[in-house]
Amino acid sequence: DLADQFALLIRIRDTLGEVNRGVNRLRSARSQIETVAGRAAGAAGGAGEKAKEIAAAARTISDKLTTVEDVLIQVKSKSGQDPLNYPIRLDNKLAALAMVAASADARPTDQSVALYEELAATARAELAKLGAILEKDVAAFNALVRDAGVPAVVIK
Repeated sequence: DLADQFALLIRIRDTLGEVNRGVNRLRSARSQIETVAGRAAGAAGGAGEKAKEIAAAARTISDKLTTVEDVLIQVKSKSGQDPLNYPIRLDNKLAALAMVAASADARPTDQSVALYEELAATARAELAKLGAILEKDVAAFNALVRDAGVPAVVIK
């Protein structure tokens, strides 16, 4: 039935949108963390204990973010041939499922629905990990930076 097909396609679209927004949030957070860590190193001449502590915390958070990002999206795929060399990730699987579900004017197969449920569960789990990192680890990083008194602007 076309209503079932439409409903599945909307669910896929919504989940894919959540994944893409999560990747954007993740990349924004990582970029800001790297900037602040660089600022701390510049303010301390790179040698201060607090600067080293901030740099280590930034690396730890960045590694956690990369672990989540590697499940959500294939970052190494740059050209059309790269999917042969690097496995597709969650975003691409969802997009491919949408193409399969839209390929016929019929009710989606039970397998398509089951695959969507599996992919959506993976998306929810990874986005929950991302949320925890942004909520806990980034808050701790912000406190560390605040306690270190890292200036907003560093003139070198």
